[in-house]
Amino acid sequence: MNVEMPLEVIKTQAMREIEAKYDMPIDQVLKNLASEGLGKTEIGKKLHVNRRTISDWFDNLDIGEVEVKKFRKTPLMLGIEQRFKKLVEHILRNKYIDQKKSLPTVAHELRVDENTVRRWLSLFEIQLRSPQEGRALALEDPKKRKKMYRRPKKLRKKIAKSLKRYHRDRREKARNSA
Repeated sequence: MNVEMPLEVIKTQAMREIEAKYDMPIDQVLKNLASEGLGKTEIGKKLHVNRRTISDWFDNLDIGEVEVKKFRKTPLMLGIEQRFKKLVEHILRNKYIDQKKSLPTVAHELRVDENTVRRWLSLFEIQLRSPQEGRALALEDPKKRKKMYRRPKKLRKKIAKSLKRYHRDRREKARNSA
């Protein structure tokens, strides 16, 4: 009877430090990071270890292929996560869904383009509001309501010119009749 026993992996100091930091076994840490869509280079940077070392750990720990989430986080996403100390998905859900902020407002607060926010909402499967829902939310805010119903600048200028002409004509008429 020749039964192969799994080899015990001798953990290095770096492995033990990472386990202590994340409070879980090193193989689980590596699987979690890989499932987030990070490559071995990004995992190495995040754990402050060489990419080759990460590759060796995957081999020695017999991790193999890991099911990756739908997409990889872009450097812009990672930068926002670092700035806000939260996951981008949580930030978007909080601002767009919970706080009911508009797409342009969320984009302004994150310092990114509106289309970027729209694409991220789609990635995280967060339902975009319809134009009617957006208008209804805007009408709830008194400042936005006033802005929505304000006349366009061209029209205001046209009315101002018309009023000036009207008052000028009335003054001339009053002078001529006196």
